Amino acid sequence: MKLVTRILVLTLALALPVSAQQRTATDEIARAEFAISEAERAGAAVYAKSLYDEAMARLASARQNATHQDRQVREAARLDALEANLAAEASLAKARWIATAREANDLREEILRFGGSASAPAAMIEEPNAPLNRGTSTEDRIQYSAQVIDTAREAGVAGSDPAAMKQAEEFITTARTINRSQKESDTAEYLAYAAEMAAREAYYEMQRREIEGIAPGLRLERTRLAEVAQQRAAEEERARREQAEREAAALREQLETERAGTRVRQAEIDNLRVALAENERRLQQQFTTDREARIAAEARLDQLARQYEQAFMSRNDPAEMERLRRQIADQQLALGVLQERERTSEQKMQEEILRLRTELDAERRRGSTNLEAIDEREDLLDQRLRELDQLRQDRETAEQRRQQAESAFQDRIATLETQARASQEQRVVLEQQVQAERARAAQAEAELARIREETARREEEQRQRIRQMEETLSGLAETRRDERGFIVTLPGIFFDVGKSQIKAGSRNTLLRIAEQLRANPQLTILVEGHTDSTGSEELNQRLSEARAAAVLDVLVQNGVPQNQISAVGKGEGSPIATNDTVAGRQQNRRVELVLR
Repeated sequence: MKLVTRILVLTLALALPVSAQQRTATDEIARAEFAISEAERAGAAVYAKSLYDEAMARLASARQNATHQDRQVREAARLDALEANLAAEASLAKARWIATAREANDLREEILRFGGSASAPAAMIEEPNAPLNRGTSTEDRIQYSAQVIDTAREAGVAGSDPAAMKQAEEFITTARTINRSQKESDTAEYLAYAAEMAAREAYYEMQRREIEGIAPGLRLERTRLAEVAQQRAAEEERARREQAEREAAALREQLETERAGTRVRQAEIDNLRVALAENERRLQQQFTTDREARIAAEARLDQLARQYEQAFMSRNDPAEMERLRRQIADQQLALGVLQERERTSEQKMQEEILRLRTELDAERRRGSTNLEAIDEREDLLDQRLRELDQLRQDRETAEQRRQQAESAFQDRIATLETQARASQEQRVVLEQQVQAERARAAQAEAELARIREETARREEEQRQRIRQMEETLSGLAETRRDERGFIVTLPGIFFDVGKSQIKAGSRNTLLRIAEQLRANPQLTILVEGHTDSTGSEELNQRLSEARAAAVLDVLVQNGVPQNQISAVGKGEGSPIATNDTVAGRQQNRRVELVLR
């Protein structure tokens, strides 16, 4: 049992990287906190909740016991921190996968909404809060980890990340080996947990890479369709304006035709003027509507920019960042259409005002209209022209502010991206360190395999030596095996009655026994002296102790290590035959060697 315990401790040590073995629980907690913060920034608290919560729970347990006085408790805290780090890395990979998948699905839905077609099917998404039912025993947890590895293998992870799958399978194989010799083992459970998290991380990374392969095409298609939709809307608006202009031109042409008539048709001319006034009112209303729409679009764009900055700084939801970026691009397109529409409305209003002024000048020359009415209408046109100039100035000022705001927004985003790249470079360095640690872990695994093979060989050699020893001892004395170990019985003929000196003829047998014991230094030997019931109990106790000591001395003198052997007297209390006969008493007068 002591040998098995040492093997388990060595297995756990070699399962960890060399640098990890040298780190304290406090060091591992710091690494786990960093890994959890990375996972949280990637949205793991939302997209990989069960794994993220598990990492937080193990981190809390590690923090609670990191400074405990008991070294074993501190070591357990260190393992909790290691498991928290593994769970955090798996939750980070899952969060990235689900965020990427949701973005791809959002793009696909928007493509369909814009009237396009998406050849790729909707991306599969695992439940963020998927249950982790590992059971209560070591065997249950090993079986659960094996199921996760099988799922990853069936999905093709062995081709995508063979190193991760190999590591996971080696961990689970080692865990099963330990479990066969020790039903409940923290070492086996840690290896099973490490194997599960390695398989999960590789599986999630493979899923994310597959989706990232189609995401650029979806983004381009969605942008193209959005631009087509905006162009279609602009063309429809242009067609409506052209129709209105054609209608106004037709009215003006009709008015000019009517003016060539007589005064009898003056009433009809007045009706046409009313229609023209109505057309002017519609133009004014359109202008006002365009201006209000442009102001609302600018406000919406400012709001989206603020939301995007907040999302960029927090980086908790990559899919939300991408959705806001697309909305900003759409809103910028829409704002451009509205700005162009407002400029067109200003131009049409100015042309209409100039046309009406030309008509008033013609009426003044003809004298067909009251001069006071003409002056009143000219004053109104001058007022409209001043209002139009003021609105144009307001629009131009607003466009300048918009350009400045967008430039400032792009500068802020560029700064944030620079900071993000610096953070990413730090993560690359950390990932390189992790890869180096994994390489060292693989080397340690190879060394562990060599040690296991060497240990198995030595154990087999030891078993062969013990079997050979037992066969040899069985030819020298009576032997048996019970719960105490392998028993060699030296009969009473080794001693004279009532004496503790070994007979000269019996020494040769003891020398051959000593030769076998020297060849197996791993044994512990207990020499037990026994007597029959002849004589007093006190005398028999001393005699049994003296005989046991005599045998011990001979064995030690002939090379059996002193620290390997001990002696005890049992007196008359452990007979193996009746004391009522000479033969029975002779059997009870014995010395037994208990070999373990």
